[in-house]
Order: sequence, then structure tokens, then C-alpha cells
Amino acid sequence: MPQNNTRLYLKYFSILTALFILYNTLIPFKIYLELWKIERNINLIEWMPYIHDNELVSLTDILGNFLLFMPLGFFVYLYFRLQNQNKLIIIPTVLLGMLLSIAIEFAQIFFRYRITSMHDIINNTLGTLGGAVTGRIYYNHFKTRTEQFFRAILHNEPLTLLILLIIAGGLFSSLLPFNISLTISDLKYSLKNTNIMPLGNLTVGQWMGLQQQYPPEQKFTIIRFLGDVLFYTIYGYLAGYIYFKYWRGNSFAIVKFILITFVLLPFFEIIQFIIRSRFSDINDVISGYLGIAVGLFFFMALKRDIWFKNVHQISLKQFYFPLSVYFIYLLYSNFLPFDFSLNSTTLSNDLQIRNLVPFYYYFKSTSLWNIYDMMEAAFKAVPLGIMFVHRKITHPAQKNWLLNLAFFAFFLALLLEGGQIFLASRTGEITDVIFFLIGALTGGKSYAYYRNRYAYHAFADNDLQPSMF
Repeated sequence: MPQNNTRLYLKYFSILTALFILYNTLIPFKIYLELWKIERNINLIEWMPYIHDNELVSLTDILGNFLLFMPLGFFVYLYFRLQNQNKLIIIPTVLLGMLLSIAIEFAQIFFRYRITSMHDIINNTLGTLGGAVTGRIYYNHFKTRTEQFFRAILHNEPLTLLILLIIAGGLFSSLLPFNISLTISDLKYSLKNTNIMPLGNLTVGQWMGLQQQYPPEQKFTIIRFLGDVLFYTIYGYLAGYIYFKYWRGNSFAIVKFILITFVLLPFFEIIQFIIRSRFSDINDVISGYLGIAVGLFFFMALKRDIWFKNVHQISLKQFYFPLSVYFIYLLYSNFLPFDFSLNSTTLSNDLQIRNLVPFYYYFKSTSLWNIYDMMEAAFKAVPLGIMFVHRKITHPAQKNWLLNLAFFAFFLALLLEGGQIFLASRTGEITDVIFFLIGALTGGKSYAYYRNRYAYHAFADNDLQPSMF
């Protein structure tokens, strides 16, 4: 039965990935009806691979088309592999990706703003192959160990998984946009632009007397600083809880705690030395340390010995403080930098119809930062889904929890994004609403799965009712 469920989920993921690809490759859906325009697009077909306007195609375009099809290859390969143990199924997986790419490139002949090109088909096919190869490596070498790891951590210390996800998100953020360079000149440039002034701006280069301007986008602002403090307050509370709940008294407990608190933040900043368009900032470390200290302080003040009598017993009451900070952070981060304006120009720009077109800005500017923004919107909503499922379990009379969660998350996201209409430097987008909804539903379904499979017997304070899912 679990394998049947896995195949079903892989089927859904494959279909959703294909629909996502279709949407993003045909947006903004302006179809040509005039024959002469279609003929013009046919004449514009780029038959020579990797040549666009007599120049080499950009690396961003190549990677974008490659990465777009990788998830499809990964999910389709695993779906086929679970049905058929034949190792040659990698071939129909790649053919499926290639046929989808050919169909898209053919359809683009009839769409405005789109140009059919051979290198897109090649990159899409290679992306599918890359996803399929990744799926094969995972299935043959990591599937069993990965499943064992997640079963063990979900059964024994589930909150550690949440900390690991936060760390993974921080690592991903630190590496963006992945333009890594290890040359001496680039490392010197990064060092010269490192801000070493607490609560201010002073680069190493300025401190050494060099004529150098601080990068405008990196300038210190107390508003962003406080936002980081709020986030790491939640993280600090969770770190303290995990130490007392799972690690205290075990080997290397202090070492693990030091790694996820004191070592982690400088590590993130050091990583940015090798990212050409990023600069390290001492204030990012200070705000993180301050937030962790605040979170640990409130944890130590609020904790009770009964919380740690049984490592499997968890109550939502133990997390009222970080959940309160979470809602404050949700509002705070969505309305940064609080430059509210009723100026007609600001309102008219934000109320343009393009902001209601999902993934419009991704189409206008293919960027890893756009992907990160979507992931961030989803990640922010995960705790919301967890709380809704918990309420469903503790209130059995409440029906249709999934539908209620979807409506609440959707309208909350509309409120948050709608408020950005009045911000001069922010724009509310329907894409963020969609991913906020996806994050909430993912959090809810994941938590329901965890409660049913691992923890329905382990919750304290009469939190638990029989499984409803």
C-alpha cells in the first residue's frame, strides 16, 4: 500500500510539473491569429543550436531550460521505476521529455513573445536526462537509506527535521545566485566589500583607506536587522527545545548545539566570499546571534521539566511563544520596508493586470532570485498548515480541514500581498499568493502524515484524537 501511494504521488507530481512547464513556456498566452505573423515566427526559428541574434546563448538561458525539465525527468523516472524494474526505462523517460519540449517549441510558433529554437529542445532533453539520471542514482544508492533516515528522525526527533530544513534554506539563500568563483581577485574583491561595522556601514576596503563605495543594495537598515532578529528568535527557541528534548545527556550534544547556533551564522557569511555578487555583513551575524539569544531566553523562562519526561510527547502549548513571533514575523516581513504611500502612481503601477498573471515576473526575468521568492512564500506558510491540522485533530467536529485551510491561507495571502499595493518599493503578486497556499497545504498534509504514521500515540495534554485522515 505505501508503494501504491508513492506511485500515485509521483504521478501527481509528474502531471503538475508538466503543467507548470507548459504554463511557463507559453505565458503570457498571446496567440497569433494572423497568418503573416505565424509565417514570421517560422522564419525566426533558430535552427543553429546555441546561437541567438548571431551571439552565443546566455548561460542563464541554458541553465534555465535545463533545470526546468529536471524535476519532470526525476519524477517520471521514479514513477516508471516503481512499476517496472527494467533499468532501460530511462530511455522512455527522456523521450517523453523531448516530445514535450518539441510540442512546446512547435506551439510557440503561434505565440507572441516566443521564439522556437533548437537549443531549447536540446537543453530541455538534457534536463530530462539529468533528472532521470538523478532519479536512478537516488533509487539505486540513496532511496533505502533516505527512507530509513527520515523514518528514524520522524519517530525519534521530528523537530530536528524542521531545524535541518531551516538550515538548508539558509544555505541555499547564502549560495544564491550560485555564481561561484575561487579566483584570488574575486576573493579579494569580496573581502574588500565585507561590512565590518556593527549597526552601520564600513567595508574592509574603506577601513584600509581605499576609495570605495559601499554597495547600495547592501547598506545597513535597522528595519531589515529587526526582521532577522524576529526570524532567529523562532530558530533560537526551537534550538533550545531540541537540545533539551532530544540531545541533552547524549554524546556530542553540546557540539551539535554549538554548530546549529554559534557556528552556523558565520559559516553562512563565509560562504558568500566565493559568491561574486554577494557580500558578507557582520550585521547578519549580530542579528542572528541576538535573535537566537532572545529565543533561548524565552525558552529557558517558559520551559517546564514535564516537557522532557518523554521524548515522544509534544504539545502545541509548548510553542505558543514562537508561534506568536511567527505571526509577527509574517506581517513584518511582508510589509518591509514600511514605505507606505497613497500616491496615485504607486497604486496604478501595483494594480496593473500583469500582477494577476501567475509567474508573470518569472517570464519577464528568468532568475534564481525569482525561484527563491516563490520558495520563501511557500516556506513561510508551512507553520500555518501545521496549526490547522493540529486544530482538526483536537476538534474532531471540524470538517473539511483541507478546504478550510485552503480558504484561510488564500485569503491571508491575499491580505498580505494586497497590503503591498500601498508600498512604494513592493508589488503584490498573485504568484506569491499561490505559493503561500501551496506551502500551507504542504505543511498541513505533511503534519497529518506524521501524526498518522509516527506520532498519534505520543502526544500529551489530551491533544490527540483518533486519526481523521
